[in-house]
Parts: sequence; C-alpha cells; structure tokens
Amino acid sequence: MTIENGFVADADDVINLTGKVFKNYANLLWNSSLIGFNSSLDQEFENQNYDTLSTTTYIDQTNSYIRDTPVFGASVMDDFQDSSIDANIWSTSGTVSEANGFLIITHNNGATSYALADKVNAQNFNRVGTVFIRYSQTSNTGVNGTSITKLVDTHANEVTLKSTNGTNADIRLRLEINPATNNVQVYTSDTNGDGAGTAVDISALTDGDAWYIKHEGQSGAGESNSTSVYYDRYLENGIVTKDFISTATTASATITNAILVANKTIGTGATAVYYLSADNGSHYETVTLNEVHRFTNTGTQLKVKCSMTNPITDKVYQLNHWAVLYNL
Repeated sequence: MTIENGFVADADDVINLTGKVFKNYANLLWNSSLIGFNSSLDQEFENQNYDTLSTTTYIDQTNSYIRDTPVFGASVMDDFQDSSIDANIWSTSGTVSEANGFLIITHNNGATSYALADKVNAQNFNRVGTVFIRYSQTSNTGVNGTSITKLVDTHANEVTLKSTNGTNADIRLRLEINPATNNVQVYTSDTNGDGAGTAVDISALTDGDAWYIKHEGQSGAGESNSTSVYYDRYLENGIVTKDFISTATTASATITNAILVANKTIGTGATAVYYLSADNGSHYETVTLNEVHRFTNTGTQLKVKCSMTNPITDKVYQLNHWAVLYNL
C-alpha cells in the first residue's frame, strides 16, 4: 500500500512498509555471509537476527533432519554428525571416516575408496523417489581425482550416476529414480524441479533387488584426493512435511511484535507455513512474510519455525535464508 502525505496512517501500515525495507536490507546481510565479506566496521544490530543456513549456527539440534544447506522437507539417511561410520548403514573400503558433519572418502596414489549404503538402516531406492546429495572434492596433489555417485544392487551390479573430476567446492545432485522406466534423471545444482537434467539408463540393475547409494573416490598414481559428503536426503511418494526450527534469540525486553523475512525456492505445488514464537516455542503463531506480527503470547525467547510440505516426490520447498526484526 501507499501512505499519502496529509493522511493519518494506521500503525501496522507504516510498519509493513518497514518490512519491505528490511527485506532488501536482509539480502545484503545474507550475501555478505555467503561470500565471506568481512567489514572493518562495527556490526551492531538492534533487535535483529538472521541466518544464511550455510551452517547450523541457529538451527535447533534436536531436529535431526536439519543439517547444513539447503533446508527442505526431506528425510535424512545419515546426517554424519556422530563422527563415526554407522555400521548399520555403510560398508566401506579403503580410507573412509566421518568428522565435522562430513563423510570423508580419502583416495591416494591410484587407490579407490568407497562407502556403500547396503546395511540394515540404509534406504532402498528401488522405487520411485528423489535423492538429494551434496558433496565437495579436493585434489590435494594432482588433478585426476574423481568423485563418483552410483546405484548398486544386491548382486553387485553398478551404474554410475554422476562423476566429477578435479577440485570442486560444492556439488549438489538431485536424482529422480524411476524403476519402471529403468531411468534416473540426474540434475546438478538444481533442487527445485526445474531444468532438463541428464537421463541415466539403470537397466543393468536387477529389478527384484534392493538398490543402494554408493559414494566412491578414485585417484591417479602419485596423487592425493578426498571427497567430503555433506548429506544424503530423500523424498518418497506421498506428502512429506518437515519443520525447520531455529534456536532461540534472547531479547532484553518482552517481545511484542516482529517482522520475518525469508528467501526460498519453491517447486511446483510445494508449500510452507511460517511461524514465530516469543516464548521459546511454547506457542507458535502463524505469520505473513514481510508484515508485522503482534504476539498474543509474549515472552523474551524468539524462535522461527517453517513447516514445509512437498506434495509429490520431485517437488521441493527449500528455505535458503531468514531474518527477523523484533520490537519495532
């Protein structure tokens, strides 16, 4: 709306215009965090908090399905947070470890190492479904290191879905698996249902077997390389709903109002509902992005909640950044 000179504006109208300004300002904060901007100026923010979701800084660790970026409504096969290989999920060969939220596959001097998810709690992907994988590759010596994502059946038949060479800081895959058509559509750095992708024939896999994800690393002679896997997440047929919940922001005075802004990517049909809580999650109240919300249940502990729903397998709601301004 427009506030006209000479007229008395409603207080919420004025604050909602502030919300639009805050949305633009928040983008500068998110961008500076993502590119590692380090200003020599003092950064003192009044009644404000934000997160780019590139780390777990403001993420409630009690919600195990929220690890690193992107945050979306998908299940996690392994979050790599316990610093040890889960023997109920992975079989390993060569040098494979887990630390700092990563599955680390080290491959040196012509060797091959791998982690194959084929145990009790591993997800069987011989079904229509979508898998999300994020990894990075480092070539410490030489340039011929290769990171490979495969599907493997219980008869040890393998199909390569994606192979990456050299040093690559951030590879994101979306794998749409369809056993009926013997096809996996592989999308790179595309998680919102857009783009053509690359079709991979998986007819070499046995139909009646379970199919599992395999992370493999290969190196050239005299080279030292490693692959770090951030996560393996997946969606299956049917509606999937997951919640993102931030940690609490402690205010010096009772929180009576707030504005929430967010950046997001939405696949066709995916939805999200946003909430704020002023009393540390005891009561969540529905809010509209970029508009002031006045709390029914006040308090001094502010939390953000986003409830994300994916209506079908390949459509995703992705929460990228959020920021909140309170006690305007």
